[in-house]
Amino acid sequence: MKNYKEATLPALNEKYALSMHYRATFAGVVMDVSVDGEAQPAVTGTHPRRWPPV
Repeated sequence: MKNYKEATLPALNEKYALSMHYRATFAGVVMDVSVDGEAQPAVTGTHPRRWPPV
C-alpha cells in the first residue's frame, strides 16, 4: 500500500470545500479526499495496530 499520493494543488487565495473521510478496512486504512466535490487520489496505509482490535 502507498502512504502518499500526488495531486494538483488548487489556486492560492481562493475558498474551497475540502472533504476527508477515513475508513478502516480489513486490508488497511483508506483516506478519501475531495476538493469542491472532485475526488482526489485515495491514500492507503496499514493499520496502526492489529486488526481486529483486542
